[in-house]
Amino acid sequence: MKEVETEKKVVVSKKRQLTTPTTLPPPAKKQLTTVEQSDFDALKSAYEFAPPPTSSPSNQNTQEQQQQEQTWKDRMAQTYHNNLYHNFVIGDLSRARVPPKGQVGFRWRTKKEVESGKGVNTCGSKHCGTSPSPSKCELTEFEVPFKYKEKGEQKMELVKIRLCSDCGDELNYFHS
Repeated sequence: MKEVETEKKVVVSKKRQLTTPTTLPPPAKKQLTTVEQSDFDALKSAYEFAPPPTSSPSNQNTQEQQQQEQTWKDRMAQTYHNNLYHNFVIGDLSRARVPPKGQVGFRWRTKKEVESGKGVNTCGSKHCGTSPSPSKCELTEFEVPFKYKEKGEQKMELVKIRLCSDCGDELNYFHS
């Protein structure tokens, strides 16, 4: 009888071992070598206002090699840059009278602004939107040097902007 009880105890203990949850050691923590970013953060880090011109080689293999050498961030920034419209810029002249030289911001026009005619048929100032009419002055096209700092490097581009007479005076406030 003792043998039967001992066998029952062994069976019960084995059953308990199989049915009780076992505690596993915690998984090893994965060491991240790169910081994960959102697409917008990656675009901001790789985008340049005026990227360097790309050479157009006639050899198809060379183009494919250049694309493979670029990171996905560079390719995304290039695609974004190609979708912008570079004929005219939109200017923020709200701080144009701030000393010492005035602070003016420029950006390329979006597709929606191109379709609506903003910056070509209307004033290119961000806050104006004046349309030319026979009773008012026509829009004047300015080609201005735009100096900016990008990734710690000082750069300059010539950009075109169309402004009404009032906004043109704002742009040239410190130069008249």
